[in-house]
Amino acid sequence: MNINVLKDYLNEIIEKYRDQILNQKQVFSKKQPSVENFSMEIWKEIYSKKLPNRIQELEVKVKEDSKSYASFHKEV
Repeated sequence: MNINVLKDYLNEIIEKYRDQILNQKQVFSKKQPSVENFSMEIWKEIYSKKLPNRIQELEVKVKEDSKSYASFHKEV
């Protein structure tokens, strides 16, 4: 996959959530905006884009600080 395309996807997602209160986002109306759930939502958004067939796995890791993070990993 072209890294610039992935970068564009990520920038689009970042802008969607930048300076937002996650509790007020529709996607978190029925679940906590934990780092675990946030990483899953980002994964879903990336997966919803047209990914090349050769991509077999996708993992999203969201860092809370230098020691704490959550990730969501799934075969595509």
